[in-house]
Amino acid sequence: MKPKNFKVNGSIVLDKMLRSEKPEFILEGSTGSTKTYSAVTWIALMCILSKNPVVARSYRVDAVDCKNAVGKDFETIMRLMGPRIWDGGKTYNKQNACFTFPNGSRYYFAGTDPKRLPGYRQHVAHLDEATKMDYDSYNQIKLRTSNKMIYTFNPELMTHWLYDVVLAQDPSKFEYIHSTYKDNKHLTPEIIDTIEATNPALGLSTADDWYWQVYGLGKRARREGAIYTRWETTTEWPKRNTCSRYGYGLDFGFSVDPSTLVECALHQDFLYVREVFYKKGLQTLRSLDNPNVPCIQNELELAEIPKSDKIVSDARYPSDISSLQNCGYNAIKSKCGAEGRILSGIDKVRQFMVKVHIGSNNIQQELQNYTWKQNPRTKETYNEPVDHDNHALDAIRYWAVEELDQTKIVGQKERLKALNELSFVSEFQEMYG
Repeated sequence: MKPKNFKVNGSIVLDKMLRSEKPEFILEGSTGSTKTYSAVTWIALMCILSKNPVVARSYRVDAVDCKNAVGKDFETIMRLMGPRIWDGGKTYNKQNACFTFPNGSRYYFAGTDPKRLPGYRQHVAHLDEATKMDYDSYNQIKLRTSNKMIYTFNPELMTHWLYDVVLAQDPSKFEYIHSTYKDNKHLTPEIIDTIEATNPALGLSTADDWYWQVYGLGKRARREGAIYTRWETTTEWPKRNTCSRYGYGLDFGFSVDPSTLVECALHQDFLYVREVFYKKGLQTLRSLDNPNVPCIQNELELAEIPKSDKIVSDARYPSDISSLQNCGYNAIKSKCGAEGRILSGIDKVRQFMVKVHIGSNNIQQELQNYTWKQNPRTKETYNEPVDHDNHALDAIRYWAVEELDQTKIVGQKERLKALNELSFVSEFQEMYG
């Protein structure tokens, strides 16, 4: 599947893709291994050579990022194909981020905005940096793709829907291609030196075993010093009336950090968590002058959060909590605050096995990246968390400190047991009179 005079430029990944007829390509590996470049080349070739016009679309979480990063690779590839195909970008529609080929095929560069995904349909879908995408976005894209799915990613996470769902399929349905920077013959010595500087075997000050395993060798690796280790993903969510405790945790964020609402439930000694929203740039309340400005109030309404449900919120922002209360929401201040409270909150969560809903991608990423501080030279771990990758985890911690008090849990369990017994008696009487 190559036009005449087009050189593959020694890409082992692309060569394997061109030889395979399987319906899905899964390209996992290190940085600089030609994963994205090969995927985009394959898509361009399919668009050019197809007898009937093809619609293809590359996705990243952020649409602008997709245009700038994946689109840049596409332009480089098209220039190599020559003026008969590439017209200097004259047929590239910047507003729609779409290039139209001479035969009518179209190649788009898009984001995973949930409001836009239902309107996108394509023959070929490429999920770039797929580990950063949530499960719902994958489902939306998969349902609307008729021919080929392509996934490109660095193995940054140990647990992800890619492994649980896509790689768990019948192997006949996908072509799995692993690659490293050593498979790319066109990397400069400077880039190779930067990648290899993280290799602990070289004994350099820049050594980092996790970075080397993931970005150098393209292998999945667990971060050293992870704070939360007892957790797993689940497709289930318990019924509310069977839970000992139930509610929400809210962490406020603004332009840099995301505002995060997490639904939390204690069921049969398991702590279930599910993200409701995880978004940057949210103000607290709706603006009367501009009601379309993104805000927490809108998100709560879209998610249909009952106003009677307790929302345990970041105590550092009392005015924001008061604003939500004025709208009728049962928002309360968390008891977390000082460093000691943070540690006690972490300990409270760590008492339970955490069940993370499979669609909660951001929670999974934070759980895998939230670590204790370490001495970079001796690797000694300190009893202090790194203040990063913790927005959803903070929301969970706020709720846990408020709601996972043992007296509350025991009392609720006794009430549930009594209700279950009453239900059994009622059913028995109906059956046997």
